[in-house]
Amino acid sequence: MTGTARIGVSLLLLFAARTSLAQGGSPRGDRCALFKTAEIQKLLGRPVEDGEAGSGGTLCQWFGKDQKSWVIVSVLDSSFFVDPRNASGYQVVPGVGRRAYTHMEDQGGGDTGWIGEAQTDKATVRITVMGRTATREAAAALLKEAVARL
Repeated sequence: MTGTARIGVSLLLLFAARTSLAQGGSPRGDRCALFKTAEIQKLLGRPVEDGEAGSGGTLCQWFGKDQKSWVIVSVLDSSFFVDPRNASGYQVVPGVGRRAYTHMEDQGGGDTGWIGEAQTDKATVRITVMGRTATREAAAALLKEAVARL
């Protein structure tokens, strides 16, 4: 993973920790227990390291062994849902929670991927899938499955 990408991930983790503390935590659960490493590898299409919990348990991250790809599954309070309708590649994901979407994410330096986010009655689930093999379909599938497993 590039230095810029690591900074981006660090900022995401900091935001998640800050918001989790401000809200007195997030919906309970071990985010890394939501998915097995093999499931993440299959969706990303690359070998990944085992998931690492972060931000006080609000997320789990799996880094690709290629050092250029990663997946983050984050679960926060439902009030943290953000709907960026003007984002590049924005597309509604029907049938997931109250509302859900995916959109393209460009981290610069050739690091592109997809974001998926869904709001349910109890939580906001945010998926980040980055790297050359990242697809909208993978982000949407992971989002649907994460919401189903909560």
